[in-house]
Amino acid sequence: MKGRDSLSDTIKILVGPLYQVFIIDRVRICAISSYFATTFTSASTLQVIHPDVEPRIFELATSWLHKGVFTLESFEVIGLEQLIDVYLLGDLIGCHTLKNYTMDLIQHSICSEVRRGRPGIRLSLNQIRKIFANTVTTTPPRTLPSVPSLQPWYRIGWYSETNRRD
Repeated sequence: MKGRDSLSDTIKILVGPLYQVFIIDRVRICAISSYFATTFTSASTLQVIHPDVEPRIFELATSWLHKGVFTLESFEVIGLEQLIDVYLLGDLIGCHTLKNYTMDLIQHSICSEVRRGRPGIRLSLNQIRKIFANTVTTTPPRTLPSVPSLQPWYRIGWYSETNRRD
């Protein structure tokens, strides 16, 4: 009977187009994610499928869930693109602590570059579009005044004095 109880304490999350399986502790994931708390309210629900979530990104999120930091099985550097994707995953699953942790890392990276005398992180137009397409208007990456690259209309001419509405 103990084996059956421990089975119901874990859930399967299948991610990516090949449905890579992640076994997660139900209580832990539901405690931090409003999406998973709602999805797994019934003990009979034991798995969920997210084919659009990249397995590497979910791996980072699960490492954070278990260890409190991002780690990868490989020794690859976690770049800005991955941090953006993890932030968007946190937004998707309603996990504010994951979003805050990721945003802290992004801000730390920006400040580190500036302290070194470099211009800081520059987001590509595709990264900006990804952030704007996958978040609501009050999301911190959209409202960071210290990151001019998140205000694309100023950088590439989408905004001009003639288009201004006062």
